This record gives sequence, structure tokens and C-alpha cells, in this order.
Amino acid sequence: MNNNDLEDLELVRSFQNGSEEAFQKIFLKYRRKVITAFIRQQIPQEDAFDLCQELFIHLYEKLPILKIQTSFRSFLNSVIRNKIIDFYRRIKKFRLLFHISIDDFFIESDKKTNAKNSKNYKKIAEESPFEFLNAVEHCLNLLGNPRWKAMVSLWLDSCRQEQISELLNMPFGSVSKNLRRCIPLFIQCMKEHYYNL
Repeated sequence: MNNNDLEDLELVRSFQNGSEEAFQKIFLKYRRKVITAFIRQQIPQEDAFDLCQELFIHLYEKLPILKIQTSFRSFLNSVIRNKIIDFYRRIKKFRLLFHISIDDFFIESDKKTNAKNSKNYKKIAEESPFEFLNAVEHCLNLLGNPRWKAMVSLWLDSCRQEQISELLNMPFGSVSKNLRRCIPLFIQCMKEHYYNL
């Protein structure tokens, strides 16, 4: 191990022994590296900042009980890699929820409209996933009700109704009733907004 690795391990041990200042030094030392790693993987800057914050919150919670076998930098690189994989998995899952079929764009016996719609379909199929995520965020915000937004966000993250009920401290019946109302609104917004990018 080089001096840098030894310094990192000393900071980790200090944090594990209760030094908040040690964690702050780790954060200040590696924050820029983490954000840069996300941006290099084509993650937009705003999302990169959010992921960086999530990553350091995760480290803050887990470092006190972890035994790092390799250098801290190697450990951090594996955490960064996992965050990137999770980010792209989530995009893929959202896309599957709102699968776009070329049939959705075709109107029977209207060649002119079909030619235009076919072009729109190709544009959507080739667009960056971040425009899609912007559409998700736009439609969540249009729900208006913060509880609806929270419920649909959790639903998109594959939470079951029982989990949503527990996380939001709401009766199961209320969650079920509200999801039946807000999910169709959200999906309709996605079709209107996303299909017309």
C-alpha cells in the first residue's frame, strides 16, 4: 500500500472510532472523483450530484461496520460502479413500464400521418435515456399531490402496496385507493408527454 492508501485507512479507522471530522476529510478528498466518474458514464451533472450525495450517505451509514480488505480507493470504485449499474437499471425498468410500440403511432389508412409518426417513433427510440427520465419527473410533478408523487415514485421503484403503506405511514386501503387513481393519470401523462417529445 502506498502512503495515500495508508492515509485513507487511517481516516476510515478514525471515523469508525467516532471522528466525524475524518469522514468530512474523506468526503472532501473524494467528492470530485465520484462526481467525475458518474459524468464520464454519461450521467447528467444534476443526477451525478444526487448520486454522489446518495453514495456518501451510504458510506456514512455502512463504513462504521465494514472491514475494508483492499485499499479504500478500490472499495470506493466498486461502490461507484454499483451506483452506475443501479442508475441504468432503473432507466431500463422505467422504459419497460412504458414500452413504446410503433403500432401506437399508426392510424389506419392515413399514410401521411403514419410517415410523420414513424419519424417520431424513430426519434424516441434513439433518444437519450435522460430525456425519458425528465418525462418521468415532469409527470410526477404534474400529479400535484405530494402523497401521490411519493406513492408513484415508490411504485416505480418496485415497492409493493404493503411497503408503500408502511413507508408513508398510511392505511393500506388508502394507498390502494389512491394508487388506482394516480397511476392511470401518471401513465396517461407519460404517453402524452413522452410520445410527443
